[in-house]
Amino acid sequence: MAYQVFDYSIETLKNCFSNQAQAHEAIIHSKQHLVCFERYFEHINVKTIILEENYISRDFLEDYSTYYVRSFKDYKKTCVRLHFFNIRITESDFTKILDIPETFGESSSAYIPPFLTSPFLSYE
Repeated sequence: MAYQVFDYSIETLKNCFSNQAQAHEAIIHSKQHLVCFERYFEHINVKTIILEENYISRDFLEDYSTYYVRSFKDYKKTCVRLHFFNIRITESDFTKILDIPETFGESSSAYIPPFLTSPFLSYE
């Protein structure tokens, strides 16, 4: 599993979207969704983002097969899954959690359910 661990900030979240998207950074940064994310994550005190790359989403693959497979542009077939914690977790901490799941213990109550980001499309 390919992953990256980041301290949370709204700029980091924007970069997670921008770096994984097939759209221009300006388009991602202009989305009003980010205002909602910023307010919500501030409210629940998010401190860490874990970005899981190359996540295979059955729902996205269905969309892909319906809409994108006939396109001449080569769209990504995988998604990114973002995980959030309201405690600070280092890459070393996260590696331990993956290697020995029992170490997750107290971190489990700090875990905020993940969400997926499918490849964004740029309509220019």
